[in-house]
Amino acid sequence: MERRSPRAVPVLIRGVLVATVALWLSVPSPAAQKPKSFADALGTVDDLAKRIEPDMVQLRASSLGIGNVPYLPALGAPPKRVALVSFYVRDLGTDEPGSPLYTGKTKASTSVAKDGAGVVATGLLDAGMQALRGTLGEYGMQLLTPDQYLDSAKKRSAYTEFEVKASGLGVLAKEPGVQDAPTTAQTTARPSPVAEGYRLLRLPEVNGYRPVAHGSGPINESLGDKLARALEVDAVLIVYNNCDASGKTIRLQEVNFYIFGPNPVKGQNTSSYWTGHLYVGLHLGKLEAPFLTVGKKGIKSEDYRGYERVMTAMAQRAGTFLREKTGAKQ
Repeated sequence: MERRSPRAVPVLIRGVLVATVALWLSVPSPAAQKPKSFADALGTVDDLAKRIEPDMVQLRASSLGIGNVPYLPALGAPPKRVALVSFYVRDLGTDEPGSPLYTGKTKASTSVAKDGAGVVATGLLDAGMQALRGTLGEYGMQLLTPDQYLDSAKKRSAYTEFEVKASGLGVLAKEPGVQDAPTTAQTTARPSPVAEGYRLLRLPEVNGYRPVAHGSGPINESLGDKLARALEVDAVLIVYNNCDASGKTIRLQEVNFYIFGPNPVKGQNTSSYWTGHLYVGLHLGKLEAPFLTVGKKGIKSEDYRGYERVMTAMAQRAGTFLREKTGAKQ
């Protein structure tokens, strides 16, 4: 992976590093006492698969297509063309720009800063992309990247201007220190935790509470219906990684994996009928896997080897679920 410049890191992370180093020294972390490689801390694909939990409403779906659970038998098979529309990282300790993960700012567009969280997200995606694409393919799902699904000016405009709708969630739709998505891609600088080439389509999460997992009509309809149709794909995928800092070490703690698509059953849009749905949501937590260290001049070392196991396990779980629920032949 191409190395990015660590510029601007000393100014922005000085205060955070002082606090985290002090805490690290006063309460020694087991991970710090017995350092493991990223891959060793993650374990095998089977180890990871056992720890994945459903992150979605699991009530019985209605064949009429109403309610917050999709009637997947109407699909007949897993969605064929799945667009990866956002891949990003979050700092569980703080979403302020002073976090070791947020060492640069950029406009909310398809380009990102060449340092900070952009490096982290891009490094993880580079390590996991082949496994993610290949494993989804085993279940009949073709993973598409922006260079594939943004094949017209109309689609590029739709993607650039798209906003995740989260109305009715109040404070849950916001995170401390992170501005709301701007009306256009040309306004309002914000932290850059997104992989290179992708938009930051942030799903709300506050203190471990994820509204998307509990069923949110605005989120499901905006992503599963509006965006999927605008890009002319069968479904869209968002993956985000929650990290934290312990001293100078950055650890991967959680990975969240969500596939959205249009309501499989045609109907009139009413309060009980959602035009879009969360097809499958997965959560992998408590990883405690160190993969990056920071120093006074920025990123000191990084190791993403093993992340492909995470993507393999998540894609296998998603594919198995969709194949079973849609009644697809194996």
